[in-house]
This record gives sequence, structure tokens and C-alpha cells, in this order.
Amino acid sequence: MRRIDPDAWGLITLAIGIAVSGPVLMGLVDPVIPRVWWMLAFALMIGAAFVAMYEHSHMLTYTALAAMVGSSWVLIAGAPALGFLPILLILVAAVSVYLAPFRVALIIVGLNTAFLGIVSSQRAVATSETVIVTVLYFAIQLATVLSSLALLREQRLRRELTEAHVELRAASALLSESARTAERLRISRNLHDSMGHQLTVLNLELEATDTEKVNAHANTLTVRTP
Repeated sequence: MRRIDPDAWGLITLAIGIAVSGPVLMGLVDPVIPRVWWMLAFALMIGAAFVAMYEHSHMLTYTALAAMVGSSWVLIAGAPALGFLPILLILVAAVSVYLAPFRVALIIVGLNTAFLGIVSSQRAVATSETVIVTVLYFAIQLATVLSSLALLREQRLRRELTEAHVELRAASALLSESARTAERLRISRNLHDSMGHQLTVLNLELEATDTEKVNAHANTLTVRTP
């Protein structure tokens, strides 16, 4: 599973959520559902975002991602007007790429688009407005998902390049050490052969000297004998 910087994305999710939900959160606009339920849905979305980003269990991550999708729908459907709340759908689609396979992100984009089309059709003045809003947010979601996927691939390639560079440096260090070991072994062999040769010559010279001394002593004894 791909992981993202949980602190960064958690803060981004919180900031965007507060920004687009500000009118309802501050009591400037009354939701069409009880405010306590709308606030609970908002808290669930933010909490699920942090759980999904910090949790490494597939089951809990997918559960949290599903909670993000469902709570974002509740926030949009429970608001008196769409406003900027559909941006939450874009945020969920962008995060889903990091938490689930690409096909799951595409499914979420499709479900978000269908949901937004239904809600927009109930609130839009004309059908053309529904079509424009639905197509616009679908295109933005898809572009965001593809951009996140491209960023993930770039990060993966950089990571692989870094690992390859580290392995290359390690191999170069091993090769250099092997070359130094081979050179030391060659020098040791040369010294061994040279010293062995010198010792052999010295031994022969000593043997020759001893032989000469023995012969000279024998000759001396022979001359002294009457």
C-alpha cells in the first residue's frame, strides 16, 4: 500500500474541510438535516482521513476511506446549497490514490460523480446546469487522480533510482576493496617468491662455503701427514 505524509495530508484535509464547510460550521447557514448530525459527519470525515493516513492495516484503511466517502456525501446532501462543498469529493478522490489501488480510485470518482449528479439535479434550476456541474467536477476529480498517480510514479522512480545509486556505490566500494586485496596478495606473493629465491641462493652459497672449508681442511691434514 502506498503511504503519504500523514501530517501534511491531515492538515490539508482539515484546512480544506473547514474552508468549504465554514458557513455551516460557523452557524451562518442552517443545514437541511439536524446540525448535530451534520457536525458529526464533518468530524467523521476528518477523523477518518487521519485514520486512513496513519493506519497500515488494509481493512482499517479501506474502512476509513469508505467513511470519508460516505461522510462527504452527507455533508453535501445535508447542506442547503452545493456551494464549494463538492471540493470535498475532489479531496477524497485525490487521497484515495494513496490509500487504495488505482481502480478503486476510479470507482470512487464514478460514485462521487453519480451522487453529485443526483444532488445537483434536485437543486439546479435547469438540466444544463446539472450537466455542467457534474461534468466539471468529474473532470477535476479525474485530473486530480491522474496527477496524484503521476506524482506517485515519480516518487517511486526517484526511490528506485536512489536505491540503485546506493547499491552501485556499495558495489564500487566492494570492487575497490577487492582490487586492494588482490594487489596486497600479489605483492605478498612477489615478496614470498623473491625471499624464497634469495634464501635458496644463500643456502647454496652456505653449502658451497662449507664444502670449500671441508676440502681446505682435508688438504691441510694431507699436507701435514708424513
